[in-house]
Amino acid sequence: MEGSEQSYKSILKKLKRKGGLKQISCEFCLKDITRCTYIQCSECSNLFYCIPCFAYAKSKPDHLTSHKYFVIDPVKFPLFVHDWSGKDEVMLLQGLLKFGYGNWGCISEHLGSKKSAWECEKHYKLIYLRYAMNQLRNFPVLSCRNDQGFVITSDQENLELKASMEIEEQPVPQPEKRPEIEKHPLSEFAGYMPLRRDFEIEYENDIEMYLADLEFYDDDKTEDTEIKLKQLEVYNKVLDEREERKNFVIDRWPLELANEKKYKNNIIEKTIYQALKPYARLMPPEKHQTLFEGLVKEYVLKLKLEELKEAQSRGIKTEDEFKKFLNEKKNTFSSKSEEYDNVTREPFILINNTKS
Repeated sequence: MEGSEQSYKSILKKLKRKGGLKQISCEFCLKDITRCTYIQCSECSNLFYCIPCFAYAKSKPDHLTSHKYFVIDPVKFPLFVHDWSGKDEVMLLQGLLKFGYGNWGCISEHLGSKKSAWECEKHYKLIYLRYAMNQLRNFPVLSCRNDQGFVITSDQENLELKASMEIEEQPVPQPEKRPEIEKHPLSEFAGYMPLRRDFEIEYENDIEMYLADLEFYDDDKTEDTEIKLKQLEVYNKVLDEREERKNFVIDRWPLELANEKKYKNNIIEKTIYQALKPYARLMPPEKHQTLFEGLVKEYVLKLKLEELKEAQSRGIKTEDEFKKFLNEKKNTFSSKSEEYDNVTREPFILINNTKS
């Protein structure tokens, strides 16, 4: 690993060093601009100047501000292949030095995700692993500067390298994705950990604190030992209760969400359902649902019977008279609620069905 790190540093040093390139200075302020972005006049020979001098429109007798120019970025020209700039090469080696060989996803992010993990791996293997350090030094480059500092770029790529890239252009096998967790309604709630099927805050969450310093010693008295055993017994009961409550919530929560949504618009069903919640732990979901539906039906029937008795006391004998009575009764309410409609809907049919 240390040898690989030294190799990366050595390559970085060679890529970053000035080498035999001529130092480029600003024509006006004489600042060294070899390693920064600068302006090159296309009409004057060997005239370079920095960005600040260009911004102030500085000129000379033989150089006018109206001259055409090029913006030169010394790290953006390609070195070995056309689609990898010098800056990309440096960032690739820096990523290898930082994240280590094989972490191509992290290295790709280090390059700003301009190159995929597969492209980073392929490029490193073809350029840096295939050619030894001495061979890489003499490797034909696509771009370079001449003695005057001009960047010269070749139009033709190295044919041997291009052929080898086409042969090896196969996708790198991606790591197996972890199986997706089966989505549970509780997954949307903070505090629930679906992979562990646990909650951050459990029933009697602080009980472990009372046992943190509990220890048994050889010289404990019988009474002390019994007290400690009693503490453990209580703790075990709490664990059983905690597990039971946790399983109850996890198993019943989907049904609970569906029922709350189903019964929220009916005041009778909603009230009875809320009243029956404490008994849900004492019976299976099917029996609890059957009990709930039976109580709702019983309550509605009692309301119907009360209305029938009231109608009978008023001398109502026909269905039309009864419907008229219900409409008059409904008009006495300040608001014509949907709940009252549910109670008063088709009373004679409901009673006849229960008798049959």
